[in-house]
Amino acid sequence: MREVRPHGASAAAVRTPARHAPRAAAAVTGLLAVTIAASLAAVVSDANAMMEAVPLGSPLLTAATVTGTALVVTTLGVATGAVAAWQRGWWNRTARVLFTLTALGCLTLASMLLLYHLVTPPLTWITG
Repeated sequence: MREVRPHGASAAAVRTPARHAPRAAAAVTGLLAVTIAASLAAVVSDANAMMEAVPLGSPLLTAATVTGTALVVTTLGVATGAVAAWQRGWWNRTARVLFTLTALGCLTLASMLLLYHLVTPPLTWITG
């Protein structure tokens, strides 16, 4: 049976199981992004409850910050995977460009979470 691979890709790049890891990291990061968006929407939907939840603490706010921390960590995997995909030629050019845009979106969201301190203590040293 003949192996089918993208134009210009080496046989090692096609067989490498590591080429699937960045896409898995992107999928997990996407799920985390939806989760944090939903939890933040639930928190800010009632202004009075939000003003009460911030100083007193809330399980929903805690879930949002824990999810934010996980999103920042998985974003590092997505960004690293985008660089590795270009260096190793894992996918065709269109897939690499789209994955790079995905990584840039993840980095933007992660920087927003860090800017607004929506991360838990393992990453709070970054924000000062």
